[in-house]
Amino acid sequence: MTTLIKLFLELLRITVIFIGLGGVLWYMVLVHVYAFDAQAQQHQWLGGFGIYIVIYVLYKNKLQYSGWVRREPSEQLGSMATVLFLSGGLLLIAMPYLILFGASV
Repeated sequence: MTTLIKLFLELLRITVIFIGLGGVLWYMVLVHVYAFDAQAQQHQWLGGFGIYIVIYVLYKNKLQYSGWVRREPSEQLGSMATVLFLSGGLLLIAMPYLILFGASV
């Protein structure tokens, strides 16, 4: 395969991963969980941002090396960066309820 075709296929793969997996997680986590509280739906975008941070970490550490373009494993996120990004992403997913809990206290 030529390099241009590999590049196009890799970009297509990245797009499918982020839109497809992001859409599925958005539907599973955000739509169903936040549907119980109307005020939580106003802050649903925070959870969506958290989901895409988690997908980025998954892509950068695992999925990036299974595509058409071969890369060195040294391009992975460091362990500290992985923990920070995952913690921040999970915190953002929980943030609408934390905001509502803080407002009600």
